[in-house]
Amino acid sequence: VANTGNNSVSVINSTDNSVINTIKVGTSPTELALNSDKNLLFVANSGNHTVFIINTTDNSIVKTWVTYTRVLDIVSNPLNNQVYTLTSHGVGETVSVRNATDGSSLGKIKLNHPSQALFNQKNNLLYVISTTDNTTSVINSTDNSIIDTIIVGRSPIELVLNPNNNLLYILNFDDSTISVINSTDNSVVGTIKVDDNPTDIVLNPNNNLLYIATQNNKTVSVINATTISLMDRIQLDKFPEALAVNPTTNFLYVANRGNNSVSLMNSTDNSIVKTIEVGGSINKGLEPRYLYYDTTNNLLYVGIANTISIIDGISNEVIADNIISGTSLTRIAGEHDDQIYSVNQNVYYLSLINKLKTK
Repeated sequence: VANTGNNSVSVINSTDNSVINTIKVGTSPTELALNSDKNLLFVANSGNHTVFIINTTDNSIVKTWVTYTRVLDIVSNPLNNQVYTLTSHGVGETVSVRNATDGSSLGKIKLNHPSQALFNQKNNLLYVISTTDNTTSVINSTDNSIIDTIIVGRSPIELVLNPNNNLLYILNFDDSTISVINSTDNSVVGTIKVDDNPTDIVLNPNNNLLYIATQNNKTVSVINATTISLMDRIQLDKFPEALAVNPTTNFLYVANRGNNSVSLMNSTDNSIVKTIEVGGSINKGLEPRYLYYDTTNNLLYVGIANTISIIDGISNEVIADNIISGTSLTRIAGEHDDQIYSVNQNVYYLSLINKLKTK
């Protein structure tokens, strides 16, 4: 969990939900990437333009490097033992390539306003979206050369890879579309319109369905990820902020803006079966903004204000509430060795969360 307000990452004990460790990092940590093979966690700090490498075995800081400009995203490549940092601001608009073990520089890739990236382990390619250029760049991670530039919709904000058919879905904010790319030959194979100003997209690989949240219309659109066709448009009475899928039950979780709740949707008939209150009275009126589903233990982590709530993915009951994670939580990520990492932006710390056991 990334906490913007206290520059930290917190560690929570899975038995009593107490914070057991806090790792001091740089100023305003905002992005996380994990290399499970090497037991390394990468923390990008936007405030002082640094990246910290943390050994997840003992949570020690093993290396720090300076990026000189703000890091917008950080992506791990476990195949080549590399890590990519996306930076943007004037002459600093690049994708920097580093050795994941020692942080040594392996080169830079010049791109205009790179904003988010995704690594495809099947073809060893890195896909980078540019919100201002309306493009997706394809990078060969072997020699870090740009092998293709794909025109997509206006203002792409997120990308999701489908492991079933190797299709890449690009969510475009300004023209409210999804561009579909065949990552085998990097051709655009389809475009589908969704409701205005979409904010989040998730894929359920079990039923091959895409879910898209749109706040302005209070809707979640359901799209067949193979035929690229709209299957349903679910009208909500709340503003959807974020989405997460439970692959065990095929339920969809919808974080509701300004409502202290998470809606549970049955993906069989797309009905809302339950509304789960989170955050308690101390977070009244604040929205749960970050969802992270732990597939190993069937737990949903909900980031709301400066706390984390945990929902059992089988019973869909809140089993832990108001775990203090630091100030201005901004990211929840890093499923490794029964630990979840959270970032707190204003206190320069990384928090480590031991995942709750329900079995």
